[in-house]
Amino acid sequence: MNKLKKLLTCAVLITFLIMMGVSCMDPQTRADRVRNEMFEHLEKKYGKEFTEILFILRYDSVNNNNRSRLTCYPTGGNPETDRVTVMRTGRNIRDNYFGIFIREEVEAEIERICELLSLDVKVFSIGRSYFDNKYDATKDYSDIKSARYFIRNVRIAVLAEQDNDMEAISEQIFQTLMDEGLAGFYAVFFLTEEGFNTLTRENREDNMTLRSQHAFAHYSRSILPPIIAEVSNGN
Repeated sequence: MNKLKKLLTCAVLITFLIMMGVSCMDPQTRADRVRNEMFEHLEKKYGKEFTEILFILRYDSVNNNNRSRLTCYPTGGNPETDRVTVMRTGRNIRDNYFGIFIREEVEAEIERICELLSLDVKVFSIGRSYFDNKYDATKDYSDIKSARYFIRNVRIAVLAEQDNDMEAISEQIFQTLMDEGLAGFYAVFFLTEEGFNTLTRENREDNMTLRSQHAFAHYSRSILPPIIAEVSNGN
């Protein structure tokens, strides 16, 4: 019994000393440790280096917990269009890079569908969801497209003339996407030839807006996955 008490006392003392050490850790040391762990998470998951834009450490010394945020981008990438957010709550770390990782595959699928409708389009996937950490560099679009809760977030630019029936064309696009079972939030912009030809991922936000002189019209539609649609319909 005395031996058991001594072991319990030692365990409590060790735990106390560890907690004291963590709580007394220098703020800069703690920030560096947390930042490094978040970068290690990304680099291990995707096999590439990332460059920091902003790091915010929010530490709760009372509960010995933190809710930190790291904003970064793949080294050599574009800090605007390839921006990643990494969140850490306690020991849990998650990121939204997988949406960027698979965006070209998402865009290619939507482009293929629009080409079947004889439309000239440019497609931009802007999804930034926080997927399960099992979706890493060993996975691709095919691994997640059939997930019941996967929802795309896509902007479609269509080359148009002012006398086109734009509403009918957008309905045709939405119906085809629905028939293909491609759940997502979709926005279709009809652009002038100049606006369409000069459109890039970098200038998309400026040109795919009704404030742009190159935009004729804009239509949007939410296509829900079957499981969410069932809940919405009360089934």
